[in-house]
Amino acid sequence: SRYLSGHRIDWIVNNRIEVGLSELILYGGETRNMELRYVNPLIPYYASQYNSKLDDNVLISFDLATRPIDGIKLYGELLIDDLNYAKVYDYEINHPSSLGYIAGLYLSEPLNIPMMDFRTEYTRIDTWTYSHRVDENQYLHYGWIIGHKMGPDSEQIFFEINKMFNVDARLKINYAYRRWGKEMAYWG
Repeated sequence: SRYLSGHRIDWIVNNRIEVGLSELILYGGETRNMELRYVNPLIPYYASQYNSKLDDNVLISFDLATRPIDGIKLYGELLIDDLNYAKVYDYEINHPSSLGYIAGLYLSEPLNIPMMDFRTEYTRIDTWTYSHRVDENQYLHYGWIIGHKMGPDSEQIFFEINKMFNVDARLKINYAYRRWGKEMAYWG
């Protein structure tokens, strides 16, 4: 038995700024059932899990998008998995905080070229992100990661140009540089 619960709040500050906060928890095991503390929409999962001394897997995410001027969008997201406070890391017992982040830029009609857009994005996912020492609490579903498609210990730089000619025709050119670390073999 495995259970996944989540909270999300979005705040559209004005027509130029959007802020989001989300929290997910994955828990389970042969002796566990759905827990009311994780169904309650007002209680933070991290605090509930920490106070009950359970070993569940909590993800916290912050995101921000801003449009400083028309035609430009800057965006980013920070994912925190297993926030650890210990200063000395023993990899058999504890490991550093696992982070994932995305930063991007989107341009609409760059150089005043109609129906064209450009996007560039940087993504980085730390080694232990999505993992957990309890098998039931790993962000996996039939061996596939529940999260970013690149998986842990990876990074990507991405560029894309898209030109629409009409409703039925468009040209899209993209390039991505991807790097996976040695830990990728663990995830298959």
